Amino acid sequence: VVFILASTEKEKFPATILSRCQQIDFRPIPVDLIARHLGKVAEAESLALSEAAAQQLARAAAGSLRDGLSLLDRVRAFGGGSVDEDTVGEVLGLPPTEVLVGLWEHLAAGDVEGALAAVRREERAGRDPVALYEQFLQLLSTLLLLGSDSNGPMPFAEVYRPTLCRSAERIGTPLVLRFLALALEQRSLITEAADPGLAVIVALGRLALWPRLQRAEELLAGSV
Repeated sequence: VVFILASTEKEKFPATILSRCQQIDFRPIPVDLIARHLGKVAEAESLALSEAAAQQLARAAAGSLRDGLSLLDRVRAFGGGSVDEDTVGEVLGLPPTEVLVGLWEHLAAGDVEGALAAVRREERAGRDPVALYEQFLQLLSTLLLLGSDSNGPMPFAEVYRPTLCRSAERIGTPLVLRFLALALEQRSLITEAADPGLAVIVALGRLALWPRLQRAEELLAGSV
């Protein structure tokens, strides 16, 4: 007889149990693999699942196929026989990819008003601003990876690849890396805030000032 214990919280098992087990740690499943599997499941169930919606669900699953399938069941119950990005956004409170791309364009251009207006539109649509920020971090990490490999896998629909590749090339990998680092620094502000929604607005406002700080640094360094 072989006993198999499966858990996402291994640290809660007593040491006396763990010491008698052969431990196998499973890595998170890449977003593109989860999205492809969700697409196959949807096809088998005669569910029209758009590529963008599949990617959106896969990102929300955070590496867990089980969670991805659970999310698919939720949106299917709401959307009936067809599920797109708007359906996923309405059920799970996640922003469509075009919203993330638009937010990035505002921030990269230093457009504070445009970035904050995008957040307010998402709030009026009933979407979670914290989820917006987390999804935006994934977009930044994708830009960083596409800057070094334009054909590499990405957690967004293929239709957005040309736009993201052009943006990554225009900004440059070093600056995208710095922007991502600044965005990650702002995450603690959000997680520790009594009002996370307000903290997201402050964090994005700070990020929108980044191009101005960059120009100031160049002036101080005498490169301009």
